[in-house]
Amino acid sequence: MADTSIQREAEGWVVREALPAVYHQAFSKGAVPLVWGGAFEFDAVSHDRTTVACVSTSVARTAGNKLAVGKIQKIKADTLYLLNAANVNRRVLVFTHESMLRHFEKERKAGRFPL
Repeated sequence: MADTSIQREAEGWVVREALPAVYHQAFSKGAVPLVWGGAFEFDAVSHDRTTVACVSTSVARTAGNKLAVGKIQKIKADTLYLLNAANVNRRVLVFTHESMLRHFEKERKAGRFPL
């Protein structure tokens, strides 16, 4: 099993430091209701519960230089929940690795990922 401690540390830093610096309030992991019922636990929910975020610390390519399809599918699934969080004003998808950000920017430009 791969050691993901650095990725967990990076995600924690985004939730504790980066998001509060941008949005001027505290964030923590938390469940938010979904428009169709049920709830989803987001990586970051603002203190006033109006902003939710999913944080990706993954790279777009595997060590063998293949597309990281599993990681990409997880981000797509997380985005489905992000877009359907009930009673929130802002939905944020955070990429800590430039290669994954570029992948999804390319997908968005091609019309295969929501704005």
